[in-house]
Amino acid sequence: MLQIEELKVEVGGKTILNNVNMEIPKGQTHVLFGPNGSGKTSLMMTIKVKTSPICQ
Repeated sequence: MLQIEELKVEVGGKTILNNVNMEIPKGQTHVLFGPNGSGKTSLMMTIKVKTSPICQ
């Protein structure tokens, strides 16, 4: 399971994601979509870094 609660991401002192909450149960697939510049890549890169073995 992937669970995110009240995620906030800042880049260069600017908040680009704020109060992000989501839960994806094990075995489920979800789609993330939205307009350019809405933070999709920033969210995915943050999840990638936070869930990498080196961070745990």
